[in-house]
Amino acid sequence: MHIPVLLHEVINGLNPKPKEKVVDGTLGGAGHAMALLKAIGREGILIGFDEDEDAIVRAKKALAGIKGRVILARSNFRNILAVLKKHKITGVNKILFDLGLSSYQL
Repeated sequence: MHIPVLLHEVINGLNPKPKEKVVDGTLGGAGHAMALLKAIGREGILIGFDEDEDAIVRAKKALAGIKGRVILARSNFRNILAVLKKHKITGVNKILFDLGLSSYQL
């Protein structure tokens, strides 16, 4: 099981609210994404990025039981504008970039 680093601090700092559009620029084990999706609720949108196909698969499984719209992009977060445009999303409320090491890739 993946335990995200500084989860409570991240959620308190970002203070995600229901119906917001939130980007997780580095999905990894989807721990932060899970907490963000719970906070934004079924009317929010979570857009998650990761270049690692295994991370995308893990995220799909981890987020499957949580209500809300999820868009997972197997892409580098530098492509954020293209992914948002593709999904007709004109803006977001919050963005998280967890730029640490991925224990899955070590």
